[in-house]
Amino acid sequence: HAKQSQSLAMTFVEEAKNASTITVSPPRELPLKGLQTIHAPAFLIEIGISKTKEWKAYFPQLFEGLKKVITSALKEKKDE
Repeated sequence: HAKQSQSLAMTFVEEAKNASTITVSPPRELPLKGLQTIHAPAFLIEIGISKTKEWKAYFPQLFEGLKKVITSALKEKKDE
């Protein structure tokens, strides 16, 4: 599911970039031991927050990115 995971990660990044002015880095491949036995598309989101209440600024951006990923994944599944 590596290709599908990569595609969904790119979809998330593009949608999150369009949703706010907060910087979003492009996805990178990492060997994550916890995902090695998972047989489904997966990607990890990492956020660096320097102030306690700063997470609230990220929420709308994360929501838009995840909403698009979930919609895309459901559409792909339906088309199978």
